[in-house]
Amino acid sequence: MRSIYVEQMEHAPSLIADIIEREYQDKGSLRIGIPGGRGAKVVIEALLSLDDSVVADTMLYLVDERLEGERNEPMLMAYGLSRAVKEQRFDLSHLIIPTLFMKLPEHFFFDLLFLGVGEDGHFASLFPDSYTGEHDEEALKEIEESPKPPNRRVTFTFSAFASYSRKRKVYLLCFGDGKREAYRRLMKGTEKPDTLPSLFFEQQGFDPVVMTDLADPGDAEGA
Repeated sequence: MRSIYVEQMEHAPSLIADIIEREYQDKGSLRIGIPGGRGAKVVIEALLSLDDSVVADTMLYLVDERLEGERNEPMLMAYGLSRAVKEQRFDLSHLIIPTLFMKLPEHFFFDLLFLGVGEDGHFASLFPDSYTGEHDEEALKEIEESPKPPNRRVTFTFSAFASYSRKRKVYLLCFGDGKREAYRRLMKGTEKPDTLPSLFFEQQGFDPVVMTDLADPGDAEGA
């Protein structure tokens, strides 16, 4: 698995901005999948650093949401989207928050997918022991007993990620010392998605890229 090293997380938005800009120049309007938490912050900062035309032509899809407790949506707004809406740079209807019965456009796909990697290797709300290898009929599902608070969440399924991201660019964001062990396991690549869900994309034949501030990529790949 390939990785990109950034010396500090604060340097990530400029790198992500370049990725978004290149994709926009190639495709025009974009659909970008984004995580919650700190990973969302760097993606939103990256997008809002670009020209108004790019911002206006971008749809943001949160890949999971909490159904109780502190929700992700207000954090996304606090990371800069609220100001962008007030300045009429970003249309609030371009922020899509997942709900259990949400209907996606026909032939939907992500142009870019940025996913945060958790300390246990989870992404979205797909935790260890949740991968069965079976096809999910629905694009979204409810998690009722999450191993990480809060208990109730809604998330895109493994099957949805496989379908909607096929042949697209997937970036796994692994920032902070608390992710060091997950990063080591991810780069080692000897597990299965049932124990380390973030290995799902590589083992599905994708070419995911890990973006991290933890170690030199060459060191990680040789671990």
